[in-house]
Amino acid sequence: MAKARWLLFAFATVIQIGDLDLNAQDSSAISNAAELYVQAFAQLENISLVEKKLLQRIRVSQPDAKEKTIQVDEMKLLERLEPVLELVQTASRLDQADWGNEVDDAPWIHLASSAKQLQRGLMLKARLHIEEEEFEEASNVIVSAMAFSRHIGRDGIMIARLIESSTFKIVANLCAWKSTAFPKPVLKRMQENLSNLPVSMTAKEVLLAESQYSARLSQQNGNPYPKKQIDDFLKFYDQVVAFGDLPLDQFEFQLKKLGGLFPDNILIKGVLPVISSMRHQIAVHEVNTALLGLGLKVLLRGPPVVKDAKDPSGKGPFEYVPLKNESFELLSQLMQRGEKLTLRFGS
Repeated sequence: MAKARWLLFAFATVIQIGDLDLNAQDSSAISNAAELYVQAFAQLENISLVEKKLLQRIRVSQPDAKEKTIQVDEMKLLERLEPVLELVQTASRLDQADWGNEVDDAPWIHLASSAKQLQRGLMLKARLHIEEEEFEEASNVIVSAMAFSRHIGRDGIMIARLIESSTFKIVANLCAWKSTAFPKPVLKRMQENLSNLPVSMTAKEVLLAESQYSARLSQQNGNPYPKKQIDDFLKFYDQVVAFGDLPLDQFEFQLKKLGGLFPDNILIKGVLPVISSMRHQIAVHEVNTALLGLGLKVLLRGPPVVKDAKDPSGKGPFEYVPLKNESFELLSQLMQRGEKLTLRFGS
C-alpha cells in the first residue's frame, strides 16, 4: 500500500491542475504557500518544450560547470520565467505551507521534475545576480529556494521528503560553488536567514505520516489483501515509527530484524526496501544540510570550526580538505554511490 503510493508519486509524469483559475485570487491575499506553489507549477507548464529542455541542461550549480557566464538564450528564458519565480519567492516568505484540503480542489502530484525545474530557474536567477555582483539579491533568492524545499517537505509523505532533499542539493551546490565570492556581511546575513527557515521533518515524522496513510488506505473497500496481512502490516509500521529517528546503521539493523518477524507478509516484504532507501536519503539530506551550514561557518570563522562540528551520520567527524584559491571541500563518512558525501566550497 505505502509502497504503491510511493511508486505512484515517484514515477508520475504529469501535474494535473484541472480547471484552476490562476487569476481567481490575488496572491497577496493568500496565506498558504502551498496554494501559490500549485499556481507556480501550473504556470511552469506554459513554457515551451524547447525552453524546458534548455532549463534542464543548464549547469546552474555544479563546481565543474563549463558555462562561466549566463548565455543569451538563458537570459531570455530567465525573463520568461520571472513571473513564476516571483510567485515562488512570494510563497517562500509565508509561514504556512499546508498541502491538505485547501489545495485539494486543484488535485496535483508532487512531481520531482517540476520542482527541480523551478529550483533550477531560481538558481539561474541567483547566478545572474552573482555575476552582476548583486550579492544581497542573490542571497535572497538562495534563501527563498531553501524555503521552497522545506515547504515541499512539510507534506509529510515519503516522496515529498525526497523531493525536498533533491531540490535542496541544487541550491546547496550553487551556494557552495559561489560562496567565496560573497562578502562576509552578506554571508553572515544569509547564514542567519537559513537558520530561521522551517525545520525539516524528521525520519520518524515521515514514517508516522506514511503509517497513518496506510491505516486509512486499509479501511477502503476493495482491498485485495487478507485482514491478517493488513493488521500485521500496520503493526509493523507502528514499530518502525518507534525507532525511526535512530542513527542510520542502527535503524537498518532494527528494520531488518523486525522484517524477519513477518517472513510471509508480502506487504512488509514489498515495503522494506522502500523504507530502507527513504531512510538513507533522509540521512543524506541531513548530512548535506550540515555540510552547507558548516561550510558557511568556515568561510566566516575559519577552518578550526570543523573540529567542533558533528556529522549527523554518526560515523565520525567531518573532514576538511583545503584546495587552491581559498576553496575547500568538506567530506562526511556517509557513503552514497560508493563515495563519501562531499560539498566543495569555491570554484
